[in-house]
Amino acid sequence: MIEEEQQGSERAQYGARVLDSLSVYLTSEYGRGFSRSNLAGMRKFYLTYKDRESQIVQSGIGQLGTMQENGIVQSPIGQLTVDHQNFPFKLSWTHYQVLMTIEDPAERSFYELEAIKGVWNVKTLKRQYHSSLYERLALSRDKNEVMAMATQGAMPSCMVYLHGLQRPQGSPSTGE
Repeated sequence: MIEEEQQGSERAQYGARVLDSLSVYLTSEYGRGFSRSNLAGMRKFYLTYKDRESQIVQSGIGQLGTMQENGIVQSPIGQLTVDHQNFPFKLSWTHYQVLMTIEDPAERSFYELEAIKGVWNVKTLKRQYHSSLYERLALSRDKNEVMAMATQGAMPSCMVYLHGLQRPQGSPSTGE
């Protein structure tokens, strides 16, 4: 067991050195954005979404060529034309950083699709995840009511009562 742990430790140290040297190389070659932590995030993104490997591409803004130095030209952002309908990753990098923390692929896919459909910002995605929307829907008899409450940002009254945030009218006091 010790040999396995030491080998794992050595492999982890080797991986860290690879990321460090790759970070130095890519930063010198292409500029900012290739820190060790960014590379680790990119690696995790690839491992999490490798089933969509053929769809993983550089963002449109990153694909723009360099601007002409002489003359009047449209800014790079103005030159950008992206087919958002066929773009496989419709959320921000921060959304995907949150989604990558979800181990279960079905649950991760659910939150990704709901975030796209509901146009959730990152704060809403986190709130829905931390309120266990996926599990509540799986256990609910009335999925439409749960989704309606999630869309409105409300919790079922029984959940609010349990969390002590409010008491339904006419409910007994706890003696406080």
